[in-house]
Amino acid sequence: MFIYIVFFTLFLFCHFIVSEFDDHSHSKPIDHLKMLDFHQNKYLVSTDGRAFVYHNYEGLTGFLSNITSGPCRNITKLFSIGLTTQKREIWTVRITDNPTIEEFEPEFLYVGNMHGDETIGRELLVHLIQDICDQYGTNEYVTTLVDNTDIYIVVSLNPDGFEVPQRENANHQDLNRF
Repeated sequence: MFIYIVFFTLFLFCHFIVSEFDDHSHSKPIDHLKMLDFHQNKYLVSTDGRAFVYHNYEGLTGFLSNITSGPCRNITKLFSIGLTTQKREIWTVRITDNPTIEEFEPEFLYVGNMHGDETIGRELLVHLIQDICDQYGTNEYVTTLVDNTDIYIVVSLNPDGFEVPQRENANHQDLNRF
């Protein structure tokens, strides 16, 4: 039974992703995007006002704190799984319909930015969190996914490496090699 639930959940999620790409009303040609530079963050802004930002550590922490205490507080929980060598929190977001209760549901773990210089996964997970939060309660597939699974997202496993930027952490360890 468990395996059917896992496959059903993956099916729903994949169907949601495909349906989002099939809906061309959200797509913007590249000439409708413009690059802005605010201090050390890089912003790519679409004509609908949505910014695609490479968040530094402070920006990421602020984003996660705001989204989990604000619009998505009923389906998210923010917690740290530990500190890095340079005393940065390794933030994890739990997304489920009852984030303060342990339920018997399939669990999924997404980990981004294991290597400090591989930044796109980190930002994709930020957007995954934002998209789930924006569409929960209005999109049937997203609502079913959140209501029937327990999703853990470690946005940046290597925030020290991201800030430098370098592949290894501050101890010069490649996190998938030890």
